[in-house]
Amino acid sequence: MEKIFGISFNAKQDFDISNEFEQVSSFEDGEEENVFVSKKIYDHDNDPDIEFKYQYVITCWVSPENNICYYQLRIVPTFESLHQSRKDEVVDFCGCEQVSISDMIECGMNVIMDSTSSENWYDQKIVDRIAQVIDTIDSFFGFYLDKYQNRIGTTGWDMMYDFIKGKDWDKATFARLKKAK
Repeated sequence: MEKIFGISFNAKQDFDISNEFEQVSSFEDGEEENVFVSKKIYDHDNDPDIEFKYQYVITCWVSPENNICYYQLRIVPTFESLHQSRKDEVVDFCGCEQVSISDMIECGMNVIMDSTSSENWYDQKIVDRIAQVIDTIDSFFGFYLDKYQNRIGTTGWDMMYDFIKGKDWDKATFARLKKAK
């Protein structure tokens, strides 16, 4: 039994990440991080108030200070799912009409679902484990978005409503804080 992000599972010994993810950035190519993007595009269509398509992205980078490798699982809404104001923001940020998923991440249009680290420089087995639990994580999609994304209590839902509906996440967070007092 393997375990990642608190999920126990039987790891596939012959798992090939390239069947399910495309590597769009690599340490081997001189990049600062490894980035893997799910080939599958997921639908959040069970809530008529906020429907969107998204992909899972695994990012890995090594801290130059301590050689610890950090791994994050993110969801990134498709460019087409974004509110027009967010589309404009991403296009302005990257300076191009053809927006890549890396542009979306750099511009902040993503939510971190979970993260882990290792003291090894980089461990492909950890990336493979993360990739193998995507379906389990996706079945708990809403619970992951319920988690706080920062210290003021912004949830993943606040961020998704910002990206998809154009509703400022900071206003939602501060309104919830004010109501809690």
